[in-house]
Order: sequence, then structure tokens, then C-alpha cells
Amino acid sequence: MLGFVAAEALYPGYTLSSNKLSDLGAMAPVSIAPVPASDALVHQPSSLIFNSTVFLAGVFIVTASLLFRRDSQAHIVLRNWVSKIVFLAGVGAVVVGLLTEQMGMIHYVGAMLVFVLGPLAAVVSSRSVKPPLRYLFIILGLISLAFVPIVIVDIMNALSTYTIAQTAGAENMIVYPFLLWMLAFGTCLMKD
Repeated sequence: MLGFVAAEALYPGYTLSSNKLSDLGAMAPVSIAPVPASDALVHQPSSLIFNSTVFLAGVFIVTASLLFRRDSQAHIVLRNWVSKIVFLAGVGAVVVGLLTEQMGMIHYVGAMLVFVLGPLAAVVSSRSVKPPLRYLFIILGLISLAFVPIVIVDIMNALSTYTIAQTAGAENMIVYPFLLWMLAFGTCLMKD
């Protein structure tokens, strides 16, 4: 979260009402194919901070999913599902951190892994904790999932019209509840 805030602060004119979260890495027109670097708008050090933050978060998420699968006391089916979902979300974050918007569709596939599977992991993991955290995990997951259709429709529209997707704010409403869930779930795991 701190990496995102720092990248936002260093990106000239960045606002939640006009920029997507991925714009912090490199803003480019939406395209199925990679976009030439000359067509991308890159602000430094914002891009470096954002991309390295997302990449490292992805690496940590993948590592945590593997540790959770190996050492968790959770029911085996729950442990397997949560670890697989979180693993794929972490892979998506690595892709987003390595391949900016200008890389085209592969960036959006990585983002969708995070946007869909991250919140889904929050909902599924709710069965491994007691109330009131159970309800909090469900609420955080559902808040994130509620904004996914907005992002999908906007990206599909941008791909068909070759314009820049304008999912400003919606991406944040997906990612921030997911990050809060990771913090809370990680704390629960450390306690156990």
C-alpha cells in the first residue's frame, strides 16, 4: 500500500478520478498487442516504485501461498483451494509488475488474475477463521468483486475502440480491500 501511495504522490497530476492504478507503471493505449515505447507515458520514479512494489508483492504472495499450503493447520481442502487461488493471484501480480500496460493483453490477463482471484481467496478463506473476521473477509472480497465487472467492461470497450481504458478508481476499489484482507489473513496465520 505504501508503494502505491508513494508512486501516486510522485506521478504528476495523478488522480483517482482520471487515472488507473496501472497508469503508475506506464500509461499506454489499450491494445491486444504490445504498444511501442514511444506511445507510452512513463513517469519516474513513479513507474519504478509501482512496478517493483507490484512485482515484489507478487513474489511474496506466491511464497506465502506455498508456505500456507505446506504448514497450515486449516482443513486440507480449504488449504488447497486457498493456496492455489492465492498462488495464481501472486503470479498475476508478478506479471503486472514485470509487464506494464504497454505490453498489451498479457498485462490485462495478469491484472485479471489479481482482480478476480485475490478477492475470491478472501471469500474462500473466510471459512478458516471465526466471526467477526469471517464476515470481514467476505465483505472485503465482495467489495472487490463488485468492481471487477466495471473494469472488464471498460477494458473490453477500450480494446474494441482502441482508446485508453478509463477504469479510474475501480481498480483501487478492487486492490485495496484485497490488500487489507492479506494483512488480516497473514496476521491470523502468524497467530496460529
